[in-house]
Amino acid sequence: MPFRVILLTVTTAVALIAAGCGKKTFDSDDLATKIADAATRGSTVSADSLEITCPDDAEPKKGQTFTCELVDDQGHPEHVTVTPTDDEGHFRFEISQTLRAHELEAGLVEQLAPQLDVAADDVEAQCPDFVTPAKGKRFTCTLTTPAGERTVAVTLTNAEGHYTAKLVAP
Repeated sequence: MPFRVILLTVTTAVALIAAGCGKKTFDSDDLATKIADAATRGSTVSADSLEITCPDDAEPKKGQTFTCELVDDQGHPEHVTVTPTDDEGHFRFEISQTLRAHELEAGLVEQLAPQLDVAADDVEAQCPDFVTPAKGKRFTCTLTTPAGERTVAVTLTNAEGHYTAKLVAP
C-alpha cells in the first residue's frame, strides 16, 4: 500500500522551555523523541531510525496545531500534525496519509517506459513528496529520459493511492 496513517495520543508531557515574555514552547528535541517512541512502539522499526524535525517556537496551546517533518527508516518523508491537548505539554499527533513518492515513481517508470520506447533503467521519475490521497486528486510528475523531460498527469482513482497516469503531449 503506498501510504499510511498513524493517529496517537501521547499521555506524557514534553519538556517546555521558557521562551521569554512569559511564553512557553515545546522542547523540539524532546517532542521529536516522544513522537518517534510512540510511532514505533510495538513495531520492528527503531525510534532511532526516524529523523523528526519540529519547530523551535511551537507553543503548547490546546487545540492549536503545528507540523513536524519525519523521514522514516526507508527515507520516506511524512508530515506529522501535532495538536496540544492542554497547555502543559500533552499532545496528540497524526502522521499524514501520504503517497510513497518512490513507489509511485517506480510504478510510473515501469508503466510508461515502454510508451516512450526506452528501457526502464534509462528513465527517472520525480513526483511530489507529500501527496495526500483522495479520489480525483490530480498532480504532475516529471519523467527524465535520454531524449529529455516529459510531464505525466496523474489522477488518483481512490483514497488508497491507486492512480491513472497519462503522458502529456510535449
